[in-house]
Amino acid sequence: MSRYNVLKFNVVPSTMDLAKTYAAQGYPEWTVILATEQTGGRGRYGRSWFSPRGGLWFSVILRPKFEVYYTSLIGFAAAVAVVEAIRELTNLEAFVKWPNDVLIKDKKVAGILVEATLLADRVEFVVLGIGVNTNISSKEAPNDLRNRICSLKELVGKEIQNETMMVAILDKLSLLYSHIPEKAHVIIDKWKSYSSTIGSLIRAKVRGREIYGRAIDVDSLGRLLIRTGEGAVIRVDVGEVIHLREVS
Repeated sequence: MSRYNVLKFNVVPSTMDLAKTYAAQGYPEWTVILATEQTGGRGRYGRSWFSPRGGLWFSVILRPKFEVYYTSLIGFAAAVAVVEAIRELTNLEAFVKWPNDVLIKDKKVAGILVEATLLADRVEFVVLGIGVNTNISSKEAPNDLRNRICSLKELVGKEIQNETMMVAILDKLSLLYSHIPEKAHVIIDKWKSYSSTIGSLIRAKVRGREIYGRAIDVDSLGRLLIRTGEGAVIRVDVGEVIHLREVS
């Protein structure tokens, strides 16, 4: 792990918040905050993230030189890295749900959070949070999560080496990250190949409105293209997507 500056902690409120503190203090790119447990882990839209002992919880400091609008691709690169690491180390078929949730058998196994800090019109730093349900017990999750998440250990029947998984993710991420922006199509093409969203009937919650339709593609910046029942194509850059069951 020599190329990554890994700072290990036992119990922390949030690796994201710690990483932001270190980033503001000038810690270099590829500084990694790794925690055994989070007491205040968070996901998108400020939702709490169940992150007990056993799971893999870490955040990475990045200092991109590219323009602000390319930062959305960091989450897509991370999702691909997580999917590929899980597939290689466990032989489980992991997929991505737009924008960057990782699923196995339609249950969430990993989540990704990207938070950028801007200085004037440029990116000062980005903190990328990655949480993987490696060795947790889904039965110990809050009631509303138990049937929606899964654990790698429960699926493969053996302990997952967290740091091996983390390094595999970081190695894949660093290569994909180097493609932004010139070879961003590599990230998008890989993401599409692992996507469970494209082709699915979905409901998207976007800035207070709901859009029903079929996800038909993502563009070069990862924005989701949805064809509605009326035939219009709507481009979505932020929002929450719910996969709907097809009616035969």
